[in-house]
Amino acid sequence: MKKSLLLLFAAAALMAAGCSHKEYDLSDGVNTEITLFEKGITIPVGNIGPITLNDLLGRLGNSPLLSMAKDYLPAPDEDGFVCITMQNQVIHTINVLEIDQNITEKDKPYIYDFGTLDTSGPLAVTLLGTFGFAFPQQQVSFAVAHPVRATLPVTGKALFSYRDSETYESVPIAESVLDGTSLPRSRTDEEFLRLEAPDGIYAGASSIALENLKVELPANLMDKLYSSGKDIVFSVSYKSYLGIAPKMNIPMEEFPIKFSLPLGRFDLKKASVTMNVVNSLPLRVEVTDAWALDEDGSVLGAILIGNDIVIRGGLADSPAVSPVTLEIEAVEGRIPDLYGLQLSLAITAEPSLPVKPIRGDQGISLESANATLSGGITINKVL
Repeated sequence: MKKSLLLLFAAAALMAAGCSHKEYDLSDGVNTEITLFEKGITIPVGNIGPITLNDLLGRLGNSPLLSMAKDYLPAPDEDGFVCITMQNQVIHTINVLEIDQNITEKDKPYIYDFGTLDTSGPLAVTLLGTFGFAFPQQQVSFAVAHPVRATLPVTGKALFSYRDSETYESVPIAESVLDGTSLPRSRTDEEFLRLEAPDGIYAGASSIALENLKVELPANLMDKLYSSGKDIVFSVSYKSYLGIAPKMNIPMEEFPIKFSLPLGRFDLKKASVTMNVVNSLPLRVEVTDAWALDEDGSVLGAILIGNDIVIRGGLADSPAVSPVTLEIEAVEGRIPDLYGLQLSLAITAEPSLPVKPIRGDQGISLESANATLSGGITINKVL
């Protein structure tokens, strides 16, 4: 009986094989695509940053004033703080022989009246102050080089000031009376006075001056000169840390961020990118608009990206963490590979934070960034 059943099945198989038609070939005309992870899948994107204060300043807009500001970017000092500096700028020079020609009594000390010697503060201070930056710690040092082999008593007043934005009047930041001060013996620049701004003054220096400066030269001046060098030269140096003032308000219309997100292979209509934005700058950043970029850095017009994103400001020792989600949608077709974003930003001071000097390594970083692919991914199955 068993033998008869086996023969029957074998005959049926041969008959089916003999009657097979190409229309029943299962490898022809069948959809080979298959969708996986229909509820969504998350892939890591990586970390970006930090974007430092100088990175932000270097990407300011294209107006003439903003372009000038970019030419005077501050730099970190030896302690890592972002500073504006001006080193040994000459504010006055005069030849001693010219002075000697006016001395009538050569054997008596002679008082030479220099009048007022002044100069402007660094242009970077004026420009950055216009955009709402603060200058929480400032100092000015005055130096002299002269050929006289003697200390030289001086009288007058040293000061540096800022220009009030409402009254346009000059307001002293720090000053010192020079009575009892003497210029040191030095043929090279040597500091003879230093001024520091008191706490709570954040306006940057607009002018630096030695007012009503009078120098007492010794009797028989020509006998007390070095063999070389005949000029008396006054110079000034300036240093200020950079901070964020409460009135800070900078719009940035074109702020590109580059990265690579290979979404084109997944045949997607929608996706989202989630990340933690870690901010150690006291700047509040609002994303007012966003566009996707292609490999050439051009805007992908058929891609919509949600905005209305706010990134809170923080400090070096207590960064703020803001969870951010970017919704990406293709208006036409599917989402291609993305190579970055172009953002429009509104940057303001974080109102709850104090004015402090900023370090060069403070910045904005994108961390724990992941792309969520909604609706699954489609692949070709192999038959």
